[in-house]
Amino acid sequence: MRREAENFWMHQLVTIYPFGMNDKVDGMDGFATDMNCAKKQNFKHYFSNPLPNVKRRAKFTINNSTSTNKLTEAIQKETPENYEIRDMYQMFRSNKYMETTKLLKEVENTRKDKESLLASKLLAIIKLNRKKHIVTTEKIPIFIKVDFLNSIMEKLGIRNMIHDSKIERMLHLKESNCKVNLVYNLVKNNFLRFSNYNNTLKNLTQNQLVRIMNEECECKNSPEFVDTHYGHIITGNTAVIEYPKLRTQIEKGTKHRQDFTLTLSKFRGILYKLGTDLVESIARKSKDRELLKSKTIVTERLISIGESRWFHKLGDQQTVPADNMCHKIDRTTDEKFIVTCVDKAANNFAITCKKFYLMKLSEELGITINNKVISFSGNDTYELSTKDTTTIFSEYERVYRERKITANTEKLNIPLIFAIPKFHKVPIKYRFIAGAKTAISKPLNITIVRILEVVKNYIRNYCNQTKNRSGWNTYWSVNSSSIVANNLKNRKPRSDTLFCADFSNLFTSLPHEDIIDAIMYLTTRTFEAQFGKKEIHCNQYRAFFSHQYHKNYTPYTLYEVKYMVEFLIKNSYVRFADRNFVQIKGVPQGGNASPLLADLMLTAMEIKYLGTCDN
Repeated sequence: MRREAENFWMHQLVTIYPFGMNDKVDGMDGFATDMNCAKKQNFKHYFSNPLPNVKRRAKFTINNSTSTNKLTEAIQKETPENYEIRDMYQMFRSNKYMETTKLLKEVENTRKDKESLLASKLLAIIKLNRKKHIVTTEKIPIFIKVDFLNSIMEKLGIRNMIHDSKIERMLHLKESNCKVNLVYNLVKNNFLRFSNYNNTLKNLTQNQLVRIMNEECECKNSPEFVDTHYGHIITGNTAVIEYPKLRTQIEKGTKHRQDFTLTLSKFRGILYKLGTDLVESIARKSKDRELLKSKTIVTERLISIGESRWFHKLGDQQTVPADNMCHKIDRTTDEKFIVTCVDKAANNFAITCKKFYLMKLSEELGITINNKVISFSGNDTYELSTKDTTTIFSEYERVYRERKITANTEKLNIPLIFAIPKFHKVPIKYRFIAGAKTAISKPLNITIVRILEVVKNYIRNYCNQTKNRSGWNTYWSVNSSSIVANNLKNRKPRSDTLFCADFSNLFTSLPHEDIIDAIMYLTTRTFEAQFGKKEIHCNQYRAFFSHQYHKNYTPYTLYEVKYMVEFLIKNSYVRFADRNFVQIKGVPQGGNASPLLADLMLTAMEIKYLGTCDN
């Protein structure tokens, strides 16, 4: 009977709280009188504000024993000597840093007839447990940069040379408020040194694209590396590279950093620069110009330590050679192939025929080339933009100026679109990305990320509250695979079948209007739950709701948030072959806000769908 009653009232009230867990239901027999209003709001009360989860501190409590009552009576007596005791007693009760158990033990173990002793002990305990303000001075960090040319430098212990006792005494490091940290200037890794897709696409013109598409590629000369499905070279086999030094370095992966040749004289020069920078930095930070006089002594001491360690580790060897040093990709490989990383395995290189690579990018953007005629017909996702680069920049500058977003547009540009192969797919597919750290939309992306993080946090906490109360889970987004593994491990009853599904081209399949509606659906709920705080304050590091002014933060209303989200989604541009393309469908790929937009889009769809279910 109870189950039937639950189902009836869940359907009648459009709620998952049939018995008293909703703000429109008073209890088992006290349902809301305005049923039509509840229906018209269409599950709105599902998003009513839950009880705040306030962390309450431990309160001071005294047992109802004779000794404690006697203590209270002694303190409350109207005598001048008890005024100070009473004030300190109240301070003790309101201070969460006091040790209440210690006071209770003292009170319980004291005899009834020693009221004055009780009062004196109380006063002594309060004074001893009063919060102490300890002034701690943090040391000023000083970062000294050193060029890391060879891994032997780490074996020579260059990091701890600056902590030599004589050097610390000369520079007064222990007495000063400076903390010295040594950081390395690392050389480029193999990915930055040998991947050529960025330079190729940056310098690609429309005429070059037409020429490459009409030329015959050289894939037929290396049939053992040709993909049977596409008829072009798409491989991770480094044997396709003719230059032996380049092949050796690419085999070590994208994250490997090469060792440069290091000589003893060059090592002395590094230590001399280290000593000079060390003395000058400490003198500048501590504002003690007298330390500059010890520059020569410090540098000589560092060189002496370095030489002794060099001869101890390497003997009479004057040079540590580089291992198959290769500075850049050779010209032959650069003209024939595009070198990128591999999707889901970023430590590996992928080598693709240049003609085929540009062909896939052209297909993604809706570009067709027949003989020497190029056509920008577009497709469902991209179309050729009618705006030039100057107009696009002026529109973004206007938004940054109106919304008070700090941006140096002179160093920004329209991002290039590129692709990385998915070797785990059969046949091989490509992931298309349009992202860059210098993209014109970067500052706006960061602002929206900070705002949507607050929205996601509120929705997650709210759904967790409703799950704890009703057992109805409406939030299915996970931050890591460990959450899924724990759910499977703790599932009862156990199941021996697991079904996995994936979205096909999720980022480019979502209509713009649906994305905006879903994001604003959750954002509006978050704004409505802030108890009168109508603005969210944001900078590039964090965001929060408040009705007060906060320095270095920009307040945004719900309308302004909607405007920024809509502008970002509808003004996502990429550049290819000296032309600008605008994305007319889907979430912009490669942007900072793209994962959050897709995640919240799916979250809103799940919540709306579960809201229509009777059970």
